[in-house]
Amino acid sequence: MQKTHEYYKKNASYYNEGIGYSEQEYHHGPWIFNTCAGAQYSYLIGDYDHYETTLTWLRNHSNAYGLMPEAIDGEDESRCFINPLTWACSEYVAAVFIQLMKKENVGDENGISLHGLKE
Repeated sequence: MQKTHEYYKKNASYYNEGIGYSEQEYHHGPWIFNTCAGAQYSYLIGDYDHYETTLTWLRNHSNAYGLMPEAIDGEDESRCFINPLTWACSEYVAAVFIQLMKKENVGDENGISLHGLKE
């Protein structure tokens, strides 16, 4: 998983934080759900600086209501597609929630699996 994360950061990164696919034909640019997954993984491995930077990048690409688009254009960072998209919004919530779960010490006793989150 670590190698995959590093590969995407190196080969499929747009605008420093957005993550696309290295060999994508449908869309050229970062996808919000990929970027959120990368943020979640960064948090799980303790790369909190990358996590926070990615969340900031995501917030900066939300619409006027704070909702997430499906993707950002690879040629024009100010242009987004399918805005809002429920799946992208859900992934953003999951990326933020992972931090809140750890801060609140929510754990397996509540029926929620936090594999890798406990110190």
